[in-house]
Amino acid sequence: MAGPPPGPDRSALDAIYVDTGCHIHPRCLACPLPVCILDDPHAKQRAAATGHRRSLLRLLEHGHTIPQAARLLGVPRRTAYRLLCRVDKLAQTH
Repeated sequence: MAGPPPGPDRSALDAIYVDTGCHIHPRCLACPLPVCILDDPHAKQRAAATGHRRSLLRLLEHGHTIPQAARLLGVPRRTAYRLLCRVDKLAQTH
């Protein structure tokens, strides 16, 4: 009769998992992200860029220029233009 596998594999199976989540979602197992932000080295950058894009659009809607919005967001002007370009590309694909 074969029993449970010996060694570290077995201890991983017996470990108690505590779902503590992260700054994105309070529970890992219910998180909407397709890949864990802690497992994806570029996820933090993408999340920050998404927030900056939303903020940029909000500032532009309120009449700010791109240089003004960049200054308010604390990003270089070039970054603000890139974010706006990315918004345009996303709009064209949907």
